[in-house]
Amino acid sequence: MGNTKNIDNNYCAVAPYFKIHSGKIDEFKGVCQGLVEKVKSEPNCLYYAFSFHDDEVHCREAFADAAAFLYHLDNVAELLDQALTIADLVKIEVHATVETIEELRPVLAKFHPKYFTFEGGILR
Repeated sequence: MGNTKNIDNNYCAVAPYFKIHSGKIDEFKGVCQGLVEKVKSEPNCLYYAFSFHDDEVHCREAFADAAAFLYHLDNVAELLDQALTIADLVKIEVHATVETIEELRPVLAKFHPKYFTFEGGILR
């Protein structure tokens, strides 16, 4: 089973979902590769990956805290803007503590996220 530890209360998980425009899947995948390369330099990104189902895409990402996520948004802004010219952001979920959500709310308002309040868990 392995050892477990409590998840830090500052942990912030984000789940954006995209719908790629017709004929743009390969281009979008290229942008995703660029995003992954860019994110590799972010010290407080806990994980970051894309999953594809036809023209639907999910980005699974988590950060140590709100500051790490805000740093991430700044770091990937140019590539995210590029992605949003060839795909629509269908929905975005933010999973975090009430305090973290309140810190992120003004910055994320333009994306109309759905907020889920994090109440603890474990990591292996």
